[in-house]
This record gives sequence, structure tokens and C-alpha cells, in this order.
Amino acid sequence: MFSINDSFSLALLVEFTLFVGIRRFFQLRLAQAQPKSEPQGPASDRLLVLIESIAFFGGVLLYLIAPQTIAWATLPLPLWVRWAGILLGAVSLAGLLWVHTALGKNWSAWLELKEGQTLVTHGPYRRVRHPMYTALYGLYIGWTLLTANWLLGAAWIVTFTLLTATRIRHEEAMMIERFGEVYREYMKKTGRFLPKS
Repeated sequence: MFSINDSFSLALLVEFTLFVGIRRFFQLRLAQAQPKSEPQGPASDRLLVLIESIAFFGGVLLYLIAPQTIAWATLPLPLWVRWAGILLGAVSLAGLLWVHTALGKNWSAWLELKEGQTLVTHGPYRRVRHPMYTALYGLYIGWTLLTANWLLGAAWIVTFTLLTATRIRHEEAMMIERFGEVYREYMKKTGRFLPKS
């Protein structure tokens, strides 16, 4: 018999599959357009990406394959909050697709500036400098509510926050180095994760 927990597992599986599909589509599209390049950021960035990826994929797989092993970390959330988590995850995935579409060939999973890189200031970048991070935070918060598990939420949000806090400093320094005063002016007009009020 299909239970309410099966519904949440199915929702996580669908959203996770969509996430992987979006990322893979843009990775393949990018690979066809440009030759593979080496990351330019510090080695610590690659290590943090690895740790965050293990937390991300490991948490999803653990919830889907062996949820009983983390049942002790269950949050007593009302069902409507868990359903809201599904909705937040879906909205965040739509945001992620919008961000990838706006970035086009300028996107990279690594800290790097490519030959011919342009400063993207349209779409979600019109008012926010790092909307991809915003979309991913939304996804992790949504999945924390969906799974109703504080251990998974902590693993996802803490590792992503460590990666983001380290990466943004280097990313913005690289952008200032490449685009100079144009990027500084862009920074004045935009918020880091949310639009300026």
C-alpha cells in the first residue's frame, strides 16, 4: 500500500532527477560549445565541492534507499509544511533553469573565467549577482522540509554554506579583475542573493 512517506520519497526522487537533468543538459551543451578547461580557483574550492557533493548525493540516496537509518533525526513537521517543501523545491528548480538559461556559455561548475566570458546582467542577474546560489539554497531548504529530517538539512545547508562563503569571495574578485569598474557598478545596483530593496 502506498503511504504518505512514499509520496514524499517520490517527490524527492522526481525533483532530484530534474536537478540532475538540468545540470547534465547544460554541462553537455557547454562541452559541445567549448573545450574543457582547468579550474582556476584554489584547491580548497575543489575539496569543498567534493564534500558538498557527497552530502548532497549521499543525503538524497540515504533518504530514498535507507530512510530508517536516519529516522532518529526526524523533525515533527505538519504535513502542510512538508508539501510546502515540495513546492519550494519545484520553484527553486524553475529558478535554477532560468539561471542556467541566462548564463548560457558563461556557466561553469568551477571557479574560472573563460575566454570570451561576458558579464551577464539580464534575467535573474538583473537584480541579483548570485541567483544560482539563491536557487540552490531554496532547493536545500525545500528538501529539508520535504524530508522532515534535520540531519539531512544540516548536511545540505552547512556544506553548501561553507562552499558558498569561500567561493563568493574568490568569484567576485575574479569578476572585478576581469570586468573592473563595470562589475563594481553592477555590485552597487544588485544584491548578493536577493534583490536590493
